Amino acid sequence: MEHHEIVGVIVPSVAAQIVFAQQPKLSEYKLKIRERIGSLLGVSADLIGLKAKTGEMVGPVGRQEAIMAQCVALLARVKN
Repeated sequence: MEHHEIVGVIVPSVAAQIVFAQQPKLSEYKLKIRERIGSLLGVSADLIGLKAKTGEMVGPVGRQEAIMAQCVALLARVKN
């Protein structure tokens, strides 16, 4: 993933959610994930929200064939 800079825009917050991951348990990795997302976006890890859930043993995620993730970033225009 590349870091992209958009002139005139800031990122006030990011809601990242590892939607489904049967294995590994992500609790010990959450801070590192938040720090990495923050570094890619040029914001503090404190602005990154992160949740992890299992696949409840259903579908490719539940069978440990995949991990699915979603991320939503709030962008705000900076006035000159």
